[in-house]
Amino acid sequence: MGAHGARGRRVTGPAVAAERPTDGRREFEADVAKSVRDGAQLGLSLLATWAVALVVRVMIPRHLGPAAFGTFDFADAFTTTVFVIGSLGLETYIRKEMPTRASLASSFFAGTIALRTIVGLLVMGGAIAALRAAGQPVEVLRLVAILGVVQILSQINGSYGALLQSVGAVGGQSVANVAAKIVWAAGIIIGFALGGGVRSVALVMLLAEVVRFVWLAVLARTRAGLRYRLDVAATVGVLFASFPYYLTHLAQNVYTRIDVSIMAFLTTKVEVGWYGAAQNIAGMSLLLSPVIGWVLLPLSSRVGERSREEMLRVFRRAMDAVLAIAVPIALTLGVGASLIIR
Repeated sequence: MGAHGARGRRVTGPAVAAERPTDGRREFEADVAKSVRDGAQLGLSLLATWAVALVVRVMIPRHLGPAAFGTFDFADAFTTTVFVIGSLGLETYIRKEMPTRASLASSFFAGTIALRTIVGLLVMGGAIAALRAAGQPVEVLRLVAILGVVQILSQINGSYGALLQSVGAVGGQSVANVAAKIVWAAGIIIGFALGGGVRSVALVMLLAEVVRFVWLAVLARTRAGLRYRLDVAATVGVLFASFPYYLTHLAQNVYTRIDVSIMAFLTTKVEVGWYGAAQNIAGMSLLLSPVIGWVLLPLSSRVGERSREEMLRVFRRAMDAVLAIAVPIALTLGVGASLIIR
């Protein structure tokens, strides 16, 4: 019996040791394969929206003219800058933590939606008062009010999207993004055909975000099992955990868009319009950059729990792929800049 037990131990021990890395390897490969599929779906949706956006983004400044587009671009940049206060850093937190414990989202989601809405309305009131005191025209104030609501919905939609990406339910989100972009493009074309101006562009942006909000809310409930309950303690805990991400997001967004706001007070709306038009086109080179956060962060969160080396390998491969696509796009836009601007 002793020999049999020894033989059993000698056979079983190495077998178990051999199975563990094999199982871990299979789990890693399954995670990577699923993330590649998710990335492909989201990438294709971005390409589809890019194709629509390229035409419309060129058409908007051409139709409105530099001065009117400068007014719109200032209002858009200003709201993007000041409403970053309501971002709370939640998207990064959700993509990092929810892949391994998605059920916890129900404990803080309702609280963060309520907080973002309240903060957004307070920011909107303060922004409009400050702009009125600075002598900005009524049209700018109206645009800021509309685009402020767009920002609130966009931030909430960002959290819905981050949750869906965390659980790997990106198919419906990709369709929602494309559908919202089609609504946006069709609405702008119809608005211009009916004689609409700057305000029609802002209203169509609001309509597109409402479509995304409804669609993503349904998907989050059916695909991610999200339920809404107000848990103050859980909400506060998540806000504290998200604070480092919030500071990073705050700095990045203020740095990215504050230049347009400064220019609007120091130069003419015509110059702001030309600058904004160039930014719109140049921004196409960053088309696939959202995939890094949407797919890579949830994947690295799962893989990082098993192996730091595997996580670093995922990062290297992902950066290779993103640069291989982004660099040719940037070069194409640079070479064709004179044709596109005309």
